[in-house]
Amino acid sequence: MAPLTTTADGIARSAAALRGAHGERRGDGTVRFGNAATRSPHVQFGGLYMLAQTVDKLRATLPGGNLGSYRIAGFSAQLLWKLGIEEDALRDDVAS
Repeated sequence: MAPLTTTADGIARSAAALRGAHGERRGDGTVRFGNAATRSPHVQFGGLYMLAQTVDKLRATLPGGNLGSYRIAGFSAQLLWKLGIEEDALRDDVAS
């Protein structure tokens, strides 16, 4: 996978590399988790834990998705804050 960068272009490349979310993939590109799990927080991407799971959760917040009992707040929000990445910016990159 591509190394993680925090530039806008790097975010888009990283998001593109992580689009293979778990859960029920639908024809419109959204993910419905329901009772399915996101990727483990122990899965590393670009040397970071939690990023793959955070992207899975962001995909589930897209129109037609179902976040189920998962939330962006907490570790995912802390990760994005530490990286200086706006949640909405990464969501937009994941959606495109």
